Amino acid sequence: MKLLKLCLIIGTFIFSPLRFASYLQDNGRIALQWSSYDEADLISKVKSLESEVEDEVFSKYYQDLLSKYKHTPFYKKLYFSTVGKGLLSQINELMPKTIVCKDSVEECFKKALMFHREDILLRLIYMQSKYQINMSKFLMRKNCDYCENKQIDFEKEELDAFILAMKIMPKRFHTYLIGRPITMINADNGLYGNGKWTFFIQWRYLNFIEKIGLAIHEFSHIVGTKSDLDFSKKWLELFRQSRVAGPYDGFISDYAYTNFAEDFAESLTCFIVSPKLLKKHLPSKYEFFKNSFKF
Repeated sequence: MKLLKLCLIIGTFIFSPLRFASYLQDNGRIALQWSSYDEADLISKVKSLESEVEDEVFSKYYQDLLSKYKHTPFYKKLYFSTVGKGLLSQINELMPKTIVCKDSVEECFKKALMFHREDILLRLIYMQSKYQINMSKFLMRKNCDYCENKQIDFEKEELDAFILAMKIMPKRFHTYLIGRPITMINADNGLYGNGKWTFFIQWRYLNFIEKIGLAIHEFSHIVGTKSDLDFSKKWLELFRQSRVAGPYDGFISDYAYTNFAEDFAESLTCFIVSPKLLKKHLPSKYEFFKNSFKF
């Protein structure tokens, strides 16, 4: 037992980036933590992007959109409004469905300020225009019984977390992510979020870095589903091999051990945030992502 404890203590330093715990539970099993990536790697990525979520950035982005809109021919404005892609339509989608603004973009922006603080509204417009992702509490979610009358506004820091998560995600993944709504629900059902991009009130109490990490994890679920890779024969075989190896040797985190879909999301999150870590400890999964997405 003393030798085992010594090995676990040494393992703490070897595997600390994986955030594997180094103690035995009462039942004699090794306890593991759930994070799949080295937090220092994510902090470094966030620091390099901090200037891209300053208020001035979103204000300038909106002014550039407005200038472009003003110089767009009338027939194109009409077309964009009809198909829901134009700036006027985007701002309308950020307000209650009972309000339809057909005035100038400037007047509609002023109306939207009745429902959103300006720094929040500018970020919502950014997500709408750049990624076609609606994050307004007025969004009508389909097939979401628990959403009714429980949708709430995202806070500024929370919007920044999603924006940074999108910037950290490789651009080749954006194709899978564009156009999906993200909702905040005032309900506590024991979850932080789910693969349908519904985030629950408990998520609000994570720190900023944890919020970004969880957003990348949920984004990774969509990549797996849309690419059909999380249910592919190759991935299922890798998952089976990992189960044979066991939770400590076969998985990048304890949560990845849950099922093949969580293993995919956790492993892809590590591939995005801490690729060297995944390559070192689970080279077969690293090669799977590298080859599948042609990195």
